[in-house]
Amino acid sequence: MPNPQFTIGQAILWISRQTRTGEAQYSVPGHVLKITPKRIAIQILQRNAVSCIRYVTAKRLQAAIDAPPPARHP
Repeated sequence: MPNPQFTIGQAILWISRQTRTGEAQYSVPGHVLKITPKRIAIQILQRNAVSCIRYVTAKRLQAAIDAPPPARHP
């Protein structure tokens, strides 16, 4: 069963690193591409302006209001 709190195309913040206390150290803006029972495929823009796809768990994502539009993946 897919995770109901996220939808395809939704803007998100990916918490790529956490401190030992569980606080977000880095947040990366992106968009949801695909939802599976265990993982969510997201598209993010790297520092070198190349878009990439990552497969992460729902606990590492937060809903975002203003994220950049998704770029096309080659």
